Amino acid sequence: MKSLVFCLALFVTGGCITASAQTTGEVAVVAAVAPVYPPIAAAAHAIGDVTVDVKIDAGGKVTSAHAVTGHPLLQAVSVSAARRWKFVSAKESNAERTARLTFTFLQAEANLPDDERTAVFLPPYKVQVAGPKVVIQRNTVH
Repeated sequence: MKSLVFCLALFVTGGCITASAQTTGEVAVVAAVAPVYPPIAAAAHAIGDVTVDVKIDAGGKVTSAHAVTGHPLLQAVSVSAARRWKFVSAKESNAERTARLTFTFLQAEANLPDDERTAVFLPPYKVQVAGPKVVIQRNTVH
């Protein structure tokens, strides 16, 4: 939106600007996938943000994804989910775009209902994932 206003301002004043093939503006998301909270990470109480940088081809497909920050037990599932995201196609056929996705893993309360454990998508590139219900079973010997 900012670039549209800027371009309109340039047009009105008679200016001209050329954009490079790699864009840094926000790329609209067509489909977003939330990662599954790994049971091993839940058992280890791994929480926090995982930041994933993705490269997007002209067709809107993620061509590469790598974790920049985050808990090691949460990085692989975040990268796997990021590779399945889809974005709007670019107007230029050779345009490579980038985006930084953030997956936030939260430790959910034990009494939280299952319908509130669903992932929450926050525009433009953030997803909150609630931890699974952890059941502690105690064996008693009589």
